[in-house]
Amino acid sequence: MLTAVCDDKWWEGVGEQNVRASAEEVEGAATRVLVSHHVPVDDAALTARHLVDGSLRGHFAHGVERLPQMIAMLRRGTLNPAPKRTIVRKSSAVAILNGDNGLGPPAAAEAVAQARSMAASCGVGVVGLCASGHQGTLGPLAEGCAGDDSFGLVVSASEPGVITMAGTKAIFGTNPIAYAWPSAQGPVVADFSTAAMTRSELLRRAEAGEPLPSGTAVDTDGLPTRDARAALDGGLLPLRDDHKGALLSLLAAMLAGPVVDGPAPHQVVGTRKADAFPNKADFFLTINLRATTALSDFYVRGETLRQVLDSPGAGDFTLPGTGAKARIAKARQEGLYLSSGTARLLWAEGERP
Repeated sequence: MLTAVCDDKWWEGVGEQNVRASAEEVEGAATRVLVSHHVPVDDAALTARHLVDGSLRGHFAHGVERLPQMIAMLRRGTLNPAPKRTIVRKSSAVAILNGDNGLGPPAAAEAVAQARSMAASCGVGVVGLCASGHQGTLGPLAEGCAGDDSFGLVVSASEPGVITMAGTKAIFGTNPIAYAWPSAQGPVVADFSTAAMTRSELLRRAEAGEPLPSGTAVDTDGLPTRDARAALDGGLLPLRDDHKGALLSLLAAMLAGPVVDGPAPHQVVGTRKADAFPNKADFFLTINLRATTALSDFYVRGETLRQVLDSPGAGDFTLPGTGAKARIAKARQEGLYLSSGTARLLWAEGERP
């Protein structure tokens, strides 16, 4: 392990996932821990459920392993346990929601509901969420924006950790993007970082001593490195390590930033360390497909696309979301694997597991 879990370096101490428990056990324990830190029961239950969903999908560092950071921030007072979320700007199709420095998942659920409500009445709904904590996995939020009749897009900001070509200073976050749409086979969902690698994967490789792929990161001098520990002090590169990858990072930073009254990417704080209120923004978009096309036609075209992608000559690309379904089914059967540090937070000595 790199370090023990602590307020400032929680992300370097999640360790190996070597404790197993059922999703139901983890969700119940996480809810109790959050309530014990003065989080209202409904917000605690929703947060726990969302974190477990992330772990079920295989995104461990954006699932239950995020709980130590949340608790550290609640203890420090840099996360508000009982926020009063308010809409500070509103038009027929756009709303800005202030999360009052509270937990991310409950605020995100409110943003999703607001985006869908506006899209139902006028075809499109855009919600900017400001001043709320880490959202966890974005895929389920994009699914929520989409439902069975819409296209959904979610973008989230994070602290600087991505260095552009030939640079030595991190400017962008690893800012993930998720999008989703309905299909006859179930929701099509993509959820990915706009950096060459997620920070959680970088941390996993650093703890395991595994080398990084070439073109992934640089050290503090801006020189290419395959050493994950050196990259923690340096930074990750954009996707493709070229100008187009940097432009994608810039797009994510603007959507989940100044476009919705959030900070510029280099000004984001409170997503890694526990010593500052989270000031980032998140972007939610719902496009009601009934306003743009016949919904039945959309389903037919989506199925046609799936068949083409499954046909010979299409290569190994498939519509996203299939892998997550398999991981969820396996994890529900076998249980979730947690780090020992997170397990100690969830259960007192001698309790389950």
